[in-house]
Amino acid sequence: MDILLLEGDSDEISNWLHSSVVDIAFTVMPDKEMQTLPLLQDEMMVILPDTHPLKDSQTLRFSEIAERCFIMPKDGCIRKMLQENHITPTVTFEVREVYTILTMVQEYIGVTIMPELYMPPVIPKVVAIPLSPPITREVVLAVRNWQSISPLTAEFAVHSQQYVKGIDFTPTSK
Repeated sequence: MDILLLEGDSDEISNWLHSSVVDIAFTVMPDKEMQTLPLLQDEMMVILPDTHPLKDSQTLRFSEIAERCFIMPKDGCIRKMLQENHITPTVTFEVREVYTILTMVQEYIGVTIMPELYMPPVIPKVVAIPLSPPITREVVLAVRNWQSISPLTAEFAVHSQQYVKGIDFTPTSK
């Protein structure tokens, strides 16, 4: 049996599951027809340069950064989450790569809001501050039907749960 790792957006993942391209998937927006296993909560963070006047805030409201140049992660899930929470930034840039976004923030080009899990373990020259009120998303494992998965897929699900429980996802600033 081969293990193939694919990376895609929520729609692609849903299509892969439905068409049996993949047996199991990590996702944050599972199709309602899928069966899921919760793994963890991922909090949205405001990302600022480490020299920004608001860098020492415990939390930040969107209104405190609304007038800043905003870098939108090119991720439909993030855009949808922000819209559902009545956050409508004036997007100056839309960027797919996390490291490009962080570099832009480091260089004072703009600020962003992104999930905590997007952050690398060490974040040079930026700070990640929780958004207030908090916005979280649930990361889940999704399958078509838990009753019909292979033993290997079941083992993968068990190991994924154990692995997630043992990790400290807190980013550290440098």
